[in-house]
Amino acid sequence: MRKYFYLFTICMLIGLANLSAKAGNIPVADSIPAQSIWSKIDLTGKRFKEVFGAPIPRQMRTWPYIVIGGAVVGGGVYLLTNDKDDSPPPLPVANDDQAGLPCGTASTTINVLANDTGEGLFVSSVTQPTGPTVSIASGGNLLISNVGSTGFSFVYTITDQLGRSESATVTINVSDTQPPTISCPPTATVPCGSSTDPSVTGSPTVSDNCTPTPQIMVAFSDQ
Repeated sequence: MRKYFYLFTICMLIGLANLSAKAGNIPVADSIPAQSIWSKIDLTGKRFKEVFGAPIPRQMRTWPYIVIGGAVVGGGVYLLTNDKDDSPPPLPVANDDQAGLPCGTASTTINVLANDTGEGLFVSSVTQPTGPTVSIASGGNLLISNVGSTGFSFVYTITDQLGRSESATVTINVSDTQPPTISCPPTATVPCGSSTDPSVTGSPTVSDNCTPTPQIMVAFSDQ
């Protein structure tokens, strides 16, 4: 639409240039050299002949062509080099994100703007899941801390340079990638017939990054 407007404007300027140029084609009288009146007298007749001056040359005014032509060319160059689209940018689009984290992760960052579209986007707000904490970092990153042993989700909102907003959901899947560790008591020797209960022989200790208080199953045999 803007290009059609530019074309119409240039055509109008060219039309005005032609009108101005035609209006400028006005004959301009040069100085008429003085002539002796006796060169036009018929000495043989009784009446004088009419005295005619020298023909007036036509001097064309070319300045309208130069001025208006320059204006047309300059205006066309200006319009073409300043062809800016004034229409607003498209609406922001926020797409859902999904990520996997090991259970017990202390903190990590994810970039939620990587698959979103829009101009001048930034994360304007985020909801808090149950358990972990989520905070807004720079560059479209979200800082996730205190990841537990179960998955969770939260909603973030993006805003563009015109203040228009859109929201999406982030789903975090938590996986157990580290086996538990066990520490056994030292070897114990008891008399035959004595109790072999763990309270006597000693109990093992177990730790797991996904389960704060794991259950322990002890199996033993007596010879």
